[in-house]
Amino acid sequence: MSTTEPGSTDPNTIETEIARHREDLGATVDELTGRLDVKKQARSQLADLKARGANRARNVRQRVQQAEPTELAAVAAPVVAVVVAAVVLTVVVRRVRG
Repeated sequence: MSTTEPGSTDPNTIETEIARHREDLGATVDELTGRLDVKKQARSQLADLKARGANRARNVRQRVQQAEPTELAAVAAPVVAVVVAAVVLTVVVRRVRG
């Protein structure tokens, strides 16, 4: 609730109301400017993505360094199998077409 009375003719009251309205309007303009600044939003999202990627890379690096060799082999074997299958499939498709 406002401490000033609306419709008051006291100059100090009017000046106080004007100052409060200016502050409110300034905050609103700043918020709208931030929402409409596409470059700023893109930079912010890019910075967030970079930070998340760096954190994930750091976590993976730590997990790999702490993992037992059998755990690494268990993860690497299916990956290697998929890569080999993709290479073989590519070679077979090229021979059939060409």
